[in-house]
Amino acid sequence: MTVSIARPSPSDPPNDEPGNAQRGARLRAWLPRLRLLCLPAAALVVDLASRLGTRGNSNPTRWSGQDAAVYALGVLWSFAAWLVFHDLLNRVALRAPRLRKVLVWVFAIAFSSAFMARFAYRMHFDQSPSWQVLKWSIDEWKSVFMIGRWVLGWAHLGALVVVALLFVAAIGPATQPWRVPERLGWRIASGGVLLLWFGNGVMTCGVAGFQDPLPVEANSAAAIAQLLIAYTTSTRHLVTPVRPAIPPQPHKPRPNVLVLMHESLRADVQLPDLGYLSGLDARQIAPFSSTVPERRAEGYRFFPRARTNSTATESSVPTVLSGVDPGGATDAYGRATSIWAIGKAVHASTFLFSAQSYSFSHFDEFFFDSSLDIQRTGEDLSKVLVNDRGIDDGIAVDAAIAHMRALVAQKRPFVGVVHFNGTHSPGWPGPDVKLEHKERSDKGQYAAAARYIDKQVERLANALKELGIDDDTIVLNTSDHGENIEPHHPLDRLGAFYEECTRIPIWLKIPPRLLQEHPEWEAALDAWHLRNVQNLDTLPTLRDLIGLAEVAELGPPVLGGRSLVRPPPSGDDMIMGQSTCSFRAWALDGFYVVNGRVKFIAANDQPTPQIYDLDADVNEARNLWNEPGWRERVMPWVERAVLAGEERKAACKRIGAVCPVRIP
Repeated sequence: MTVSIARPSPSDPPNDEPGNAQRGARLRAWLPRLRLLCLPAAALVVDLASRLGTRGNSNPTRWSGQDAAVYALGVLWSFAAWLVFHDLLNRVALRAPRLRKVLVWVFAIAFSSAFMARFAYRMHFDQSPSWQVLKWSIDEWKSVFMIGRWVLGWAHLGALVVVALLFVAAIGPATQPWRVPERLGWRIASGGVLLLWFGNGVMTCGVAGFQDPLPVEANSAAAIAQLLIAYTTSTRHLVTPVRPAIPPQPHKPRPNVLVLMHESLRADVQLPDLGYLSGLDARQIAPFSSTVPERRAEGYRFFPRARTNSTATESSVPTVLSGVDPGGATDAYGRATSIWAIGKAVHASTFLFSAQSYSFSHFDEFFFDSSLDIQRTGEDLSKVLVNDRGIDDGIAVDAAIAHMRALVAQKRPFVGVVHFNGTHSPGWPGPDVKLEHKERSDKGQYAAAARYIDKQVERLANALKELGIDDDTIVLNTSDHGENIEPHHPLDRLGAFYEECTRIPIWLKIPPRLLQEHPEWEAALDAWHLRNVQNLDTLPTLRDLIGLAEVAELGPPVLGGRSLVRPPPSGDDMIMGQSTCSFRAWALDGFYVVNGRVKFIAANDQPTPQIYDLDADVNEARNLWNEPGWRERVMPWVERAVLAGEERKAACKRIGAVCPVRIP
């Protein structure tokens, strides 16, 4: 039998099945590895997309070359850590396959929760969460849960589930990205995770500061590293205080001093008829404080043009308590005294009762020293957190009244501070008002919180009368900054230097007998009434009221404010404020200057500088920057203001073209 063998025709295509098989095998081998990279790649895309929707320095369009380089390095760190982490899981699977499956789901839930929390935080606050946020989340998890109800909606929760499923799909099947001996592989995997995460944290601390511009995954690793550093060392990111020694003053009768310092309290919720639209009626919101303008005979004096020197708490609170201009010298905070040191110089007992946590931004390390006799903050007074980082303000007021009663029984004068928290977003209306926590744009909740705060102010005023020290006590009321409920919401307060954010309620109560003894005080207060004043003026004013006007250690150049019981200077009626300072860099940056009734704003979340005529435009709706003649009128005094402070010059450089002042 003849067997014929078919020969391929020249026109037939060549049979390449072995080659196709090899290519298919290589493709199948690489597909799991490509799948492994899909999740970090998707996280990178989401991260960049979310940044493009922000207004501050998180936005890639605002990055410098250094910012972009740091971000790229962070991406490399993130991808490398992801591969090493996956390899570590696979090596767990070699010995405990079931354990690996459990770990995959545990890490999927943890990753997706952290990812969406960071995403929601950035979309709400326009910056990535730092180690401070992580520490606060651990210490105050109940408050986090409460606020999370209005930060995270159903859309975010649905996205969380999707991210978790993507995580499982990407990392679920065991795939070894590279082949190395098992013993060596364990060392590489475990050591690599620690090295990458620690290195990422060091890089973030040393190069990029505490915030942006690292990607989401890298930022979380850096936050963990910084958190560990904060818990295990005495590292400070505020200026370490080196206070000037104030010599003890002669023993003689001096008035008590009680400072009421509010959080996020706008002027128009305590004082009526301020001349700009808020939609809030101070007479109904603050039945006690709104009567201050009518109580002149009792020694009350208020300042309707009072403003803050910073829209950031970390800058404005030190301004009130140390009298240092946040836009001035970079090291001034470390050289300034404090209100409690003034109290000790006149042999008074000193105290602080705060509804806030002073571990925030290391306020405790900055302000708590030997000159402060008693400090009781939120973490000391109650374990029940009701609003952001704070406790019920009524608890802090109870403690303050009890302490003042004890001091009166001992016949000891005092210089003390009561620090409120209830009007911080989302607002705490008190235990008797049941309101759901909503966005900070909710006017009703904010008004309810301000009403509760006013009750506490009235309780303190009544306590001074009950204790018989009302005629021997100076009361100063101020706030760290306002709140952007309207008319410019939803612009973030840190970058929005409009009246609702900068106008604050500053008023004094000076015993009438002291005003009679010092008629020059009365004349000066009347002269300042319609001038621009600021919370920077509070400490110099208290210095004079308590009888330390001639103490050299409290004078210039450290104190940047003006005493309101001295005649105002002639010339420009100018004050300034900014969001950043030497120890706090926010994504939103800028400053404002007010001279008379004209305001200039330069902020990096706005395309151009802004000029507003506050007499004609109370809502700051018409920017006059491009109007004829306004630049020529405004820029000379804006330039003087910027060049007079090192921090303002630095802010001007950071925001670039939005600041038209040329810095030498």
